[in-house]
Amino acid sequence: MTQITYLIGQTVEERRRLSEEEMSIRGISLENSLRIVPSHSVVLQLENQGPGWLHRPVDTLTSIVSRIFYDDILYHSFRNFSSMDETMKELAVRVILHKRNQMPEGLQYFSPLFGPSFRNESVPGIYHQILEFFSLLVSNNFEDRFVDHLSHKIIQLDDLRAGAGEQRYALDSDLALLFGDYEEFKRTNRLYDNDDIVSSVRSFLASGKPPSLLKDINAIIFDGFITITKAEEEILYSLFQNVDEILWLLDFDAQENEPLEAFRKAAGHSEPGNGSDHEAYRIFTSLVPLMERIERAGFVTFVKKAPAEEFKNPFANGLYRSGKYDHSKEKGLNIRSFHSRLDEIREIAGEIKRIVNQEKIDDLSSIRVIFPDLNEYASLIYEIFSEYGIPFNIARGVPLSSSPLSRIFQLLIDIPLNDYRRKDIHEFFTSSLVDPIKESPNEHEQLQWLLLLEKQGAFFAEEHKQDVATLFKSRSTDKAKWQLDVATLDKTARQCGIKGGDVLGEYLPQARDHFFFLHKNCRNEKERQDILSDYYTFMHQLFHLEKNIEPLRDLLKKTRPKEVVQGLFYLLDMFGVQKNVLSLLKDQRGSDREVTERIIRRDMRAFNSLKDLTVRTARDLEKTESFIASTKSTPLLERFKRGFDALLNRTRIIEDHLRGSIDVSEYPDIMGCSFDCIFAGGLSADEFPLKEPDDFIIPESSAGPLRKTDFTDLSRHLFSYILCNYHKNLYLSYPRSIRDRDVQPSPVLLDMLSMVEQGNFYHGIEELENAFPWEENPYFTHEQEFLDSVAVEKKTSLPSAQGPFPYEHIILGENPFLNESVIRSVRSMVARNTVDGLSEYDGLVHAAQNFTKYLNHFKDIFSTSRLDMIANCPLRYLLREIFCFETIEELEEELSLKDIGSHVHAILKMIFEELRKGGENVASIGLSKAFNLAGEIGENYFSRLTYLEGLDFFETQKSAIMEGLDTPSVSTEGGLPKREGLLAQILRFEETNLCQEKITALEYRFGDDVNNPVTLGKTRIRGYIDRVDALPPNDNMSVIYDYKTGRAPALSDIKKGLSFQLPGYLVAVTAEKDINGGVARYYLVNRRHLSENNPLTSPISYQHAQKTGIDLTGVKLIDDYADELMSLLKKGIFHHSTEEMTCSYCEFRYACYKNTRRMAQLIDSGAFPDLYSGRKNLERWKKVEGFRKKWKEIKKKMEHSITTRKEAKKRENLESLLEFKTWIRERRSSLPFHEEYLDQIIEEIEEYLESF
Repeated sequence: MTQITYLIGQTVEERRRLSEEEMSIRGISLENSLRIVPSHSVVLQLENQGPGWLHRPVDTLTSIVSRIFYDDILYHSFRNFSSMDETMKELAVRVILHKRNQMPEGLQYFSPLFGPSFRNESVPGIYHQILEFFSLLVSNNFEDRFVDHLSHKIIQLDDLRAGAGEQRYALDSDLALLFGDYEEFKRTNRLYDNDDIVSSVRSFLASGKPPSLLKDINAIIFDGFITITKAEEEILYSLFQNVDEILWLLDFDAQENEPLEAFRKAAGHSEPGNGSDHEAYRIFTSLVPLMERIERAGFVTFVKKAPAEEFKNPFANGLYRSGKYDHSKEKGLNIRSFHSRLDEIREIAGEIKRIVNQEKIDDLSSIRVIFPDLNEYASLIYEIFSEYGIPFNIARGVPLSSSPLSRIFQLLIDIPLNDYRRKDIHEFFTSSLVDPIKESPNEHEQLQWLLLLEKQGAFFAEEHKQDVATLFKSRSTDKAKWQLDVATLDKTARQCGIKGGDVLGEYLPQARDHFFFLHKNCRNEKERQDILSDYYTFMHQLFHLEKNIEPLRDLLKKTRPKEVVQGLFYLLDMFGVQKNVLSLLKDQRGSDREVTERIIRRDMRAFNSLKDLTVRTARDLEKTESFIASTKSTPLLERFKRGFDALLNRTRIIEDHLRGSIDVSEYPDIMGCSFDCIFAGGLSADEFPLKEPDDFIIPESSAGPLRKTDFTDLSRHLFSYILCNYHKNLYLSYPRSIRDRDVQPSPVLLDMLSMVEQGNFYHGIEELENAFPWEENPYFTHEQEFLDSVAVEKKTSLPSAQGPFPYEHIILGENPFLNESVIRSVRSMVARNTVDGLSEYDGLVHAAQNFTKYLNHFKDIFSTSRLDMIANCPLRYLLREIFCFETIEELEEELSLKDIGSHVHAILKMIFEELRKGGENVASIGLSKAFNLAGEIGENYFSRLTYLEGLDFFETQKSAIMEGLDTPSVSTEGGLPKREGLLAQILRFEETNLCQEKITALEYRFGDDVNNPVTLGKTRIRGYIDRVDALPPNDNMSVIYDYKTGRAPALSDIKKGLSFQLPGYLVAVTAEKDINGGVARYYLVNRRHLSENNPLTSPISYQHAQKTGIDLTGVKLIDDYADELMSLLKKGIFHHSTEEMTCSYCEFRYACYKNTRRMAQLIDSGAFPDLYSGRKNLERWKKVEGFRKKWKEIKKKMEHSITTRKEAKKRENLESLLEFKTWIRERRSSLPFHEEYLDQIIEEIEEYLESF
């Protein structure tokens, strides 16, 4: 009779100690025992423990099942069968769905979901989900009972109401049919999958046949399992019956009086109130039936318990176990949050280097790093750990999609498939893995290109073809210019508004129109020549672009999948991708070469895997079309891309395992293992508890009998397990932000917080971090830290025997650039913290080459938005406009607020253009007619934007613009308030509040007339104004509106000199339209302000009386602000923003080091007087307000003198008037007003004095 011994303890070490004792007592030898463990990680850890373990049979249950199948079953039952991979399995499901849909009765649930053709790809992953359900049936031993169980359910409902059963269980019925079809498909085509392996092994063992792998095995050690399927239960029970001894290592509190009974209760939730204290054991529910089955079979049962165990932290024996916090325990626990995943990985790498160097660790396998989802971290780990010189293994490999090479393969397909999008071309040809074609065109090719350009109407400046040909020839003989310069090409294309398309059909016409406009409106002959030169340079680059994308265009002509593969291989070779991967080894020495060699091995493995995937894609496409004939409606290249992407997303790069290195894995892989140090990262609420896999195939009839893993229970046990199973230190961490979105800490951290006694006053997760601190690493762990002035500042302040800079804390290998890096870093840190001025590290770039080049081509004409950018942050202007730093373009799967704003702008322009042509406004035509007009224009506009219909929430956002235009009524038929979109709200507001105004201009262009320039001070400006209205009765006063869908600048920003838009518009309209005065204001086109009937901001005015807002009549400060900005620009002073604003929005914060306190100190001290400061400007504006107040008092005295009869009062007023006149004349040069305005005031005073 089989004997089973339960070895009960809460740590891996104690349970294994018990197992070794028991094996010694019972005489169980290493060679005659089989240890079954839950994961490959445990196998690797045991094999690393010494020579004895190398000869001990240790394996996972999954591997054991496979061994039994291939050793004992395959030859006899599946001799002529082939194995199915995931692609083949999904193809099988697709085929059976297709065939079922062609039958008269079809499928009740899936037919409406897919449509009649079953070629719809709008439900991604459905084939995989169906396969997952089939596997669930097999793993639960339910495949044979599923149909009977379902039939019983349907009959029960049909007895109550005819047809009710089939209606309710439509999904279940379809799955039953498909499962039968799937099994038939496998038999017909002689195929088998993993489910067949499990079910055949289960049947083989149930028949009583002994598996060959148990030959000479008389004992099984069942170690570390927390959950099993019903099929695995059957298999294990059969294996147990074939041996004499079973040692079951059980993770449970050994101090319980009846530990097995207590375990069953904790795992089975059978005792009320027990769950809160034993949540870590709920996941063991699936083990209880196996234990009960063993008991019923009469196995001789023994229990051996570990003594009381000591833990390294006060939570280990309490969290999800006893519920008690142990104050007596030491705190071998470190908790810390980080801004991002990148910061988290860097700090983990730095701490590992500190531990290894301080404790002189030789075997790094004693350290384990775990994350909830390696897909999110693998690429970061690979790059950062490699840079820090940390040897590591990633347990499940790196996702192939994370390799830069995979993007190269995708772009080769995407560029021709997506009509040569500019951003795709830029991404491809700027990759260091790609060499553009370098070929100097001969005279014949040049001539052909010129003829093509002439045919396309490229020449517009009456230039002689011979001059253009000479220019092209000179560029072609210059080796530096006879290649594709994708940076120049992309920059010019963006300026021209080019998004993609054919070179001659899209790129050239848009560029021609752009440069023709510039050329036509330019009056300076030298500038006109510069414009033409830039245009010819762009055309020359178009020639090279055409040369480079012509081979990609051939992919669209392929008619067979194998031809696509051949074409891709040809392109990879032509662009030198493999050669560039191997060239990384050039000039590498020492440890750097070792790191580079590993990277190259990884990249070459990725490159070959990607080539294999293209071949597999072609083979799968051909196989698919052998079962389901293609309709040819979808281009071959698009079908190829779809198949390639599917294979890519589930392929990983597996490297050779490095012994003695740090293993990086996911949380479940740590089961059955213990380590000296564990770094458990990614503990954000988004990632942990582990997420349930996507599963929308949930048949109602089978929900009860099917056993599935509860991922919340699993996560609680995993976290509790981690707290118990380490020897020295545990590091817990999480990112506060993921993809620029704030995230919360994991609930397990909050549960830890709740365990701490209330008397300690822990109120937030920060307090938990303070109680278990993960200190800043005092070591320089990587040379990049020397280039980070924040790190240098922190670490150079540490005490050191050698002085203020602790060289003994540097952990680096030999690097010839180290000294230079240190010097640059310390200089940077010192310069950025000085309080007596600015340096080159603060944006003083007068000697920089790029700035000198910028000044040589400087055109003294600006848009108001560019002035705003310089005023708010000169450094941002430097990085964006002069140094041309690239911003990260993020692809969005839904319309952004910017997109919505552009749609609203465009529709409003078309609506009001119709009103302007007829001299009407909303009030004059009536709301009903206005709504009809808006609805017609809006629907016509959106009908042209069919490419947006695939975006998430497009219809919702379209409705937010268009809703409510069907009727002017404010209520529904039921009397409830009607929801209205933006257009309806705007028109309703216009009818009531702007009924007296007449629209005179829309998107009014100003500043192009050289003979009548628009200027702020000496700075020429130009741009567009959204809308200009005329005020009655004489139409000689204008109202300017600028639409804003987001936040509008405050009036104080104008006073501070940080917003030039409305002042610039006022200057433009009064200068060009010959009007007496005007008003400018922002029109807030958003739901909140329109609902509150308050979409117009306070106005700014010129020669027009207003009770609120700002009167700019005569004010010179705006001009002075613009002149100061131009002076700073020409001097090369681009300092950080002096405003105490948050910079989290800025796309260049990665290249900026801003110290707000330092900038404030520089302003207050006057150490650098050239700083442009809104706070200083606001002080200057007080002079404007003071003068206006004084002038207002004088005017009151002038009026009072006319009405009063008291001579003394008249004389007093007269004296005040004369004093004010004298004061203006003496101080007029220092007053913040134009001379003409002051002359008008003096003239008004003199006229009064004459009449007086």
